[in-house]
Amino acid sequence: MKMKFLEYTYAEAERMKQLGRLGTARNYACAARRFGDYLKALGKHDMAFSRLKPQQTRGFEDWLKKEGVSHNTSSAYLRCLHAVFMRAVSERSMVKGDPFAGTYRGVAKTSKRAVTPENMRTIADLDIESALLCRYQDDGKKTNGSLFRQKTDKLTFARDMFLFCFCARGMTFVDVAYLRKSDIRSGLITYCRRKTGQRLVVKVEADMQTIIDRYPSTTAYQFPILTDSSDQQVTYKSYLSASAYYNQALKELGELLGLKLTSYVS
Repeated sequence: MKMKFLEYTYAEAERMKQLGRLGTARNYACAARRFGDYLKALGKHDMAFSRLKPQQTRGFEDWLKKEGVSHNTSSAYLRCLHAVFMRAVSERSMVKGDPFAGTYRGVAKTSKRAVTPENMRTIADLDIESALLCRYQDDGKKTNGSLFRQKTDKLTFARDMFLFCFCARGMTFVDVAYLRKSDIRSGLITYCRRKTGQRLVVKVEADMQTIIDRYPSTTAYQFPILTDSSDQQVTYKSYLSASAYYNQALKELGELLGLKLTSYVS
């Protein structure tokens, strides 16, 4: 194979992008950039497949640790690079052995991020506008004007999406964002998880229907979250922006409640 490892990894990222697998493409590109940084630290630009040995992959793993990269993030990079390597091997068997055999590519357990039933009731019952008024007064800030209304609307929308995800049996935010009106029929939501492709059916409970009715969308998507475009990359970029906005809003909402809220909690 004429391509070197980094060059091939970037090519795979581009191929994933063309297939519409934008999350995988992004992960491959991120892993390639970090491996490229490691090679630059060694005074190299790329590496032939035949020169990719266990000492290089373990060296990359050690370098990531020294850079302060978390165990799970390091593992994610190595999983991506390993997947690319194995694809190259399957296309043309040019290397014997697995240079990634000595690296950690699992997922370490993290602390539980679930909330109690009492927490959920507190979140659902929170008067966001009043809570913000108190916070603003404590901080000596003005509470009038459009900026205060925007903040209230931002946290209210985040709270509603959080509750919707919870009521929908832990539906992820990405699946809520990409949920289409056509996915809801006869009181049931039928969708496929974007991460796994698993088909799921969820009953639309009364609280979920209230949230659905509260946010009418002018696009094919159920909620006004994504940019409706025929270009998948444009839509995906709008999802990344919306996800960051959502998690920031949940963080602010959690501060009002004394809780740590993220999109994973629901």
